[in-house]
Amino acid sequence: MSDMEGMMPELTLNADAAKVETPTLTLGAEPEAPAAEPEKPEVKPVVIDDSMLTEAEKKVVDDFAKKIDLSDSQMILQYGVAAQKGVASFSESALNNVRTKDLGQVGEALSSLVVELKTFGQPEKKGIGGFFQKKKNELEAMKASYAKAEVNVEKIVKVLENHQVTLMKDVAMFDQMYELNTKYYKELTMYILAGKKRLEYLRAHDLADLKDLRGCVAQADLLLNTTPVGMSKIPGCLIPDSSYFHPGLVVSDVIYDPKETQLLRMAREAGLKTFNGLYMLLYQGAAAFELWTGEKMPTEAIKEKYFKQ
Repeated sequence: MSDMEGMMPELTLNADAAKVETPTLTLGAEPEAPAAEPEKPEVKPVVIDDSMLTEAEKKVVDDFAKKIDLSDSQMILQYGVAAQKGVASFSESALNNVRTKDLGQVGEALSSLVVELKTFGQPEKKGIGGFFQKKKNELEAMKASYAKAEVNVEKIVKVLENHQVTLMKDVAMFDQMYELNTKYYKELTMYILAGKKRLEYLRAHDLADLKDLRGCVAQADLLLNTTPVGMSKIPGCLIPDSSYFHPGLVVSDVIYDPKETQLLRMAREAGLKTFNGLYMLLYQGAAAFELWTGEKMPTEAIKEKYFKQ
């Protein structure tokens, strides 16, 4: 701890309070060699792997990693909170139960016993009359001193026995603390390993797919979404952000409900030309109408009435 304290920088809000080293003056041509810095202890990083886990625990980690959704900010904020709460609540409980075991009662009893032993056998003297105390009074005083010393010894024994019981309870509590801390440490380790596994998977798969997607969009003149992602019942967008767009790109979506999906809104805000799925719906209907009736469907009238709303 002392080594760490020596390495701790001093922070201050007062610019004038900063320490200024006194320059060293010398008459020699060569500057004085700086003092050798003390060797710093090597700090070894903690290696977290699944070597401490059982096969069942490894399976739990693998299954849990698949459930992690990085797009869910609430999940990410709450990640591992359960284990942290367990550590915090137990630590608080332990601090509330542990108290400094002051041996003041024993110290007071020992001091009293020492005083009794120092005055043991010394008869009380009251003025000149003390010189004429009888032997009987001296014997009674000696017996009284013995009784006082015995009481103090018994008091010390009783207090020490009480402290022994308290210390035994503390030992049991510290044993429990060690077991629970071991449990919580393993639980936190499992959270960390699950998070690492999920990140490794995303880097190898999702990020690689997104990199390919960016390259494809960069070479395209038309970006067309033909998936149901973006519908009223399936909200979302397969393009992460507008950085995937480039000037001159036309963005179309076959979805017509809602009329402007998240993809189209993002493209419109980026200044690109957009088309929703209403035109596809219209001309599909027109082709079917002509196929069934042999007549042309009035598409212009329909666009005038419904598309400009």
